Amino acid sequence: DGIYYNNRGNSQVTVTYRDSTFDAYLDEYKGHVHIPASVTCNGNTYEVVAIGHDAFKACSALSGVTLPNSITTIDLGAFEDCNTLSEVELPNSLTSIGSLAFQGCSSLKSITLPSSVVGLCPYVFESCTSLENVTILNGEMTVGLGCFDGCTQLKQIHIPKGSKEHFLAMGLQKNGVQLVDDEMEDNDATNTIVEMILLVVG
Repeated sequence: DGIYYNNRGNSQVTVTYRDSTFDAYLDEYKGHVHIPASVTCNGNTYEVVAIGHDAFKACSALSGVTLPNSITTIDLGAFEDCNTLSEVELPNSLTSIGSLAFQGCSSLKSITLPSSVVGLCPYVFESCTSLENVTILNGEMTVGLGCFDGCTQLKQIHIPKGSKEHFLAMGLQKNGVQLVDDEMEDNDATNTIVEMILLVVG
């Protein structure tokens, strides 16, 4: 499938780069990459559970990535400096995102962090200069230092109702961040009004 893996034992693998260092072969991943939930080798099936450190780092021809509902972790610098990466679909199985994971992804415009994500390490989205919209679905998620520093186009961070004080404590009020209560109407048959708090970055 053109994807490289490290065997981590217990019938699980991590997505990695091609050789012993990430920069031995630059741009080994191109276009929109779909990571499978499992792979088979020599008759054995392995679950794909993580994106390893630096796995896609500096792949300048990578435009998008779809992750399966088996991925629990995105490690340090996994997509760092992928400057044409514009589409990322994060699965509901994901629990943590490592430091610098998407730093310098200057074409990324929008990201939704599933409710399964419990924490962002420092500088995850630093210098994503095209990032305009962020949606956080877990009102108790922790946000590390500088996660959105240098995101000069960031306008809105959506967070669940009732989590205002929590995210203020995480430091998201800096650089002119304003908190705005926003009622959003659901389009389903129940016409439920879903109340969200909108963080507007000035």
